[in-house]
Amino acid sequence: MLYRGQCDIAAIHLLDPASQEYNLPFIHQLFVYENIAVMRFAARQQGFIVAKGNPKNIHHFTDLTRKDVQFVNRQKGAGTRFLLDSMLSSHRINPSKISGYANEEWNHLSAASYINRSMADVAFGIQSAASHLGLDFVPVAQEKFDLVFRFTTENKAHLMSIIHYLQSASFKESLTDLEGYSIQDLGKIIYQTSQTEELV
Repeated sequence: MLYRGQCDIAAIHLLDPASQEYNLPFIHQLFVYENIAVMRFAARQQGFIVAKGNPKNIHHFTDLTRKDVQFVNRQKGAGTRFLLDSMLSSHRINPSKISGYANEEWNHLSAASYINRSMADVAFGIQSAASHLGLDFVPVAQEKFDLVFRFTTENKAHLMSIIHYLQSASFKESLTDLEGYSIQDLGKIIYQTSQTEELV
């Protein structure tokens, strides 16, 4: 939608399988002539959401293929699904071997609720969703969560105000309940086109 000009800001957390780099490879492919800036928002833990005590002893992607393990997935197009599929590919695991792989949910909390209601044994998602429902979490990877700003003549002043607010000490100090998240680089501009005003 950002590429099509249907919004001004978009969030992105996509791992490029070839470079193992987050977000920027996709940015470079999509935005050639547009005036954009990419801000690091957070880094967050992704991993296995399991029942309290991890009764099925799930620690590795190979555990997902066990006959006694029921999985719940995120929908196609989600960054978490993209990461999962990349990890499965790197471990040479065929998704057809995972019971429940085709069962899709549209957000982390919905996927985690399957575990909470004993409708599945494991989901792949973020630590905060597990904590919110009192579930256990097995960390697997840390992903980079960024914001992409697309500047136009009409929105530039507004976007600059938002960027300055996100970079402010008062905003950072207002953030609480950050289990599974790191905001060490919050507000850092990690990429901007030459046409964009210097933001760093």
